Amino acid sequence: MISNFLSKENVTLLLSILGIAGSASSWLYTIIKSRKRFEVRINGYRANAHGVLLHVQLINKSTLALSIGNISICSGKEYPANPLPAKVLSRTHRVGDEVKSHKEYYSMSFPVNLPPLCGVSGYLYFSSGEEIFPQLSNNVTLIVHTNRGREVKKTLPLGNLLN
Repeated sequence: MISNFLSKENVTLLLSILGIAGSASSWLYTIIKSRKRFEVRINGYRANAHGVLLHVQLINKSTLALSIGNISICSGKEYPANPLPAKVLSRTHRVGDEVKSHKEYYSMSFPVNLPPLCGVSGYLYFSSGEEIFPQLSNNVTLIVHTNRGREVKKTLPLGNLLN
């Protein structure tokens, strides 16, 4: 009775079905692991009348490299981040008249290239030019433009005020 099921045609059919199932599962696994997955965190912010400075973390959680071309704040209107590095913060530590240390912080330049499963942090400055920058609530909507797919909107809490 078992010999009826072990014919050459049935064994060939079984092997082909196992091959199709293996290929399909491998293909599905590859698609799931390499899809665009990234995280944006806002560590702190400082606002003034003409813009806002954010300290952000950008984390690539996929197995393929990711390039972020631009990030904008959406507050009724889009305000893109300054694409070129600019001095956004400086700190000087003095003892009496003597300067013990001086540190200058610059904004991130675009594009931001993130290797697989890596992250980067830095400052982003969003300017409104000559007009008054809108008042931000506790949450802010960021529009992230990447090299893989369409833009992504993320609504995030602002975090703490920067010192």
